[in-house]
Amino acid sequence: MSIRPLPVVLYHKISPAGADVDDLFSTPVDVFEAQMAWLASNGYKTLTLAEVEARIGGAPNESDREIAITFDDGYSCLAERAAPVLANHGFTAAAFLITSRIGNDDDYLTWDQARSISGNGPIEFRTHTHNHQKWPFGTDTAEQITEELSTSTQILVDQLGLTTEELRQIAWPYGRTCDAWDTAARQGGIPTQFVVQRGAITHQGQYHRLPRILVDGMSAKTFQRWVTALGNPLAAPATNLVFGAIRERRQGAGYR
Repeated sequence: MSIRPLPVVLYHKISPAGADVDDLFSTPVDVFEAQMAWLASNGYKTLTLAEVEARIGGAPNESDREIAITFDDGYSCLAERAAPVLANHGFTAAAFLITSRIGNDDDYLTWDQARSISGNGPIEFRTHTHNHQKWPFGTDTAEQITEELSTSTQILVDQLGLTTEELRQIAWPYGRTCDAWDTAARQGGIPTQFVVQRGAITHQGQYHRLPRILVDGMSAKTFQRWVTALGNPLAAPATNLVFGAIRERRQGAGYR
């Protein structure tokens, strides 16, 4: 059964305004501000991960313009630049953390920074695994995936005061997963699983291989066009078919 299309956008880094950005996984903060301002002026509501799960489960929309904003890895710019912009517009976002790097790498958040923007702040945190490796697909690595997720979620419990029941979502490293990993995550209490694929969530009851569109480096205008298209009940399923087929050829499975 179909649901109203729900776009999920993915960022990594928010760089300083006007910076000469060579990193493909970075968006200048002035462009990010323009994108968020456009969402706000056009009546978009941001969803928490629990609300995303509820929509997939068939809960009615509160608005015909809903979107989820996500970040991967956990760079320090989340606290320095992203969180203030989100808070200014009353928006929320989810960040998926590489827990081995938090507090241990100058480019990444400290745990104090993470605590300062979670809880009553605009960003909720979930796992992006502990080490963010590019494991070979298959059952041979499923045990390693289980250990990665167990380690990561326990650190999030210890550092941020979250409960294991709250930590129900993952963004797979490099947007890659397979049947064995999907199963390992579900068995570990993480049923809601995001990948990287252009498209929108459109299927009721499907919680795995959820598409997110990578918007790093997009101009404000390009961002507007994609978000508008992925919220369209005709355009979103068509996009899923095209890019899901591409992802299936490359990685064995796509959201279609």
